[in-house]
Amino acid sequence: MDFEIGKVIETKVFDSIPEFLKFVKGMESFEYEIEVEKARITRIELEGKEWYLNVLNGKKVTGVDGSQLRHLREFGIPFGAVQIARFSVVHGAKDYSLKFKSKWVGLEHDLDLERFNLEIDVLIEEMGTGDSYLFYDGSFVLSFISQLRKDLRAAYTEAINRMLERSEETSTPVFGFVEKSFARDISDLIYDALALREILNIFEYTKPLPCKREITKEYKKRVYFSYLSLNRLFPVRIEFPEWMVDEIDRFAELTAAECLLGSTRNYPYVLERAHKYAIVREVEREAIGRMFSKVATAGTSFKWISKKM
Repeated sequence: MDFEIGKVIETKVFDSIPEFLKFVKGMESFEYEIEVEKARITRIELEGKEWYLNVLNGKKVTGVDGSQLRHLREFGIPFGAVQIARFSVVHGAKDYSLKFKSKWVGLEHDLDLERFNLEIDVLIEEMGTGDSYLFYDGSFVLSFISQLRKDLRAAYTEAINRMLERSEETSTPVFGFVEKSFARDISDLIYDALALREILNIFEYTKPLPCKREITKEYKKRVYFSYLSLNRLFPVRIEFPEWMVDEIDRFAELTAAECLLGSTRNYPYVLERAHKYAIVREVEREAIGRMFSKVATAGTSFKWISKKM
């Protein structure tokens, strides 16, 4: 079989695996050049294995994550909901805080956008409340919205612009954290994280680079990114507003320290907690369904919705 990526072959995918593996093996000799400036967290050598606890001591760090309850169509209910968890901790002070926000929405609303807007609102609420470092679970570079209709695209962009501007106004650091990034801002050939795995040693990070994807032309403030290696796997990606660029060394230390405190040592502790609490659990979903079923059995009608829309 003369195997090539993109070439149609007359066999099943499973039967083509041996040739595909030969192709992948041959890619090991494929050469590509990526030029990035990198640095290393130096406190490790200066302060020993507990360095990350020293970095975090006394600092307030907040993680924001959300989930959603899809419209309960199987119960005949034309509503959905979003739920956001905000978990804050002052490290070393045993000072924890967990807050929720939620919202029920009808079929006429885009549930993904509602969740995103509420997450951004929660981040903005935290800005200007004192010295705090904010972590958001996801990317600030919303490439996916290029496929959306014009009004949805504008809504996502407006939310990002509000967050970036407020961060700069209040000098509140905010990080978009992506544990497994498939971005290609550095290399056109392969994923950045895959290419950088061979370049970055543990606790090394790339100096900030501006994201130049098409969607960012609609942003009022520029978004920068950096990759940070925490283990032998793929480096994580952190994104942040332009005003934070000059202090990347301090922010890289804090991000690494927050990740090392988490259970996987590759994901921020505060996001780990926020994610746990944000999820609408299956047992909750089932309970909601049962409650709605009782309402429906009692003869409640949702015809009034169509009259108001």
